[in-house]
Order: sequence, then structure tokens, then C-alpha cells
Amino acid sequence: MDIGIGLPGHAPWTDGRILVEWARRAEARGFSTLSVSDRLAWSTPEPLVALAAAAGATARIRLLTSVLLAPLRTNHALFAKAVTTLDQLAGPGRM
Repeated sequence: MDIGIGLPGHAPWTDGRILVEWARRAEARGFSTLSVSDRLAWSTPEPLVALAAAAGATARIRLLTSVLLAPLRTNHALFAKAVTTLDQLAGPGRM
């Protein structure tokens, strides 16, 4: 069974190192997936940037967005390029 965990985007935090450390600990504890959600009106970090930070701090854990508000990203080519870049940076099969 694979069990994932969400990054603490909804918790009150201002230091990105907390998010990166959370990702490292989740991977060390054997979670299969890290997830983030995209909410414009909440104080969550931008999901693709948060996943890029998590990807750089980990090696194996898969990355996903549980919610991604694609209509906010009106330049579809730039959006696709950002997701593709994140997928390439994270490594095969992680995004």
C-alpha cells in the first residue's frame, strides 16, 4: 500500500526551510508521495515552486498537486513548460 502526505501549505509558516525539511522527513519515513494544493485566496505557497523545492531536497518520493487551478495560468504554453521543467528536474516518474 502506498501512503502519501501533504506538505504543510495551510499551516501558518513563513520560512520555506520548514517545507523542505518536511519533505525530507516524509521521504525518510517512507511516504510514497508529497502533495500540495493550489488556492489563490489562502496563504499556501505556489504549488509548482513548492514541489520544485521538495524535489531538490529529496530523491525518491513522488510529487503531485491535489488541486491545481489551471485557469489561473492563462498562458498555457508557459504553464506546460513549467510542469515539464519540474518533471525533468525531479527525475523520472516523480511528477
